[in-house]
Amino acid sequence: MGHVYRDRDEIEEISIPSRFDKRGLFFFNRKKDTAQLKINKAWHVSKGTLIYFGEWHTHSERTPSPSSIDKDMIKRACEETKMGLDYLYLLIVGMNNTYWVGRQTQDKLEKLREIC
Repeated sequence: MGHVYRDRDEIEEISIPSRFDKRGLFFFNRKKDTAQLKINKAWHVSKGTLIYFGEWHTHSERTPSPSSIDKDMIKRACEETKMGLDYLYLLIVGMNNTYWVGRQTQDKLEKLREIC
């Protein structure tokens, strides 16, 4: 979850899996109702400034990249979001401090480039 500014987005909080989520070595299924409660609470406490930005999870890969399931999930989430954004982020954390970050719009999932 984070804040949207005119010239940037800032991710402020990330959620951790709840005891209701189902996960294994090759899958993760978030319990939507539980996640939505966290999003609603953050929205309320921040007086509507902290919003849902997308999804993150881990892959057991040295060079992570989104699977077809990941792509379908983030595309569906972007189509269904009621946050007023026309994009969502997808972050996949791999092994040895590697990661993949992308931005899903209505049309495509685009890998974001690194800047130093």
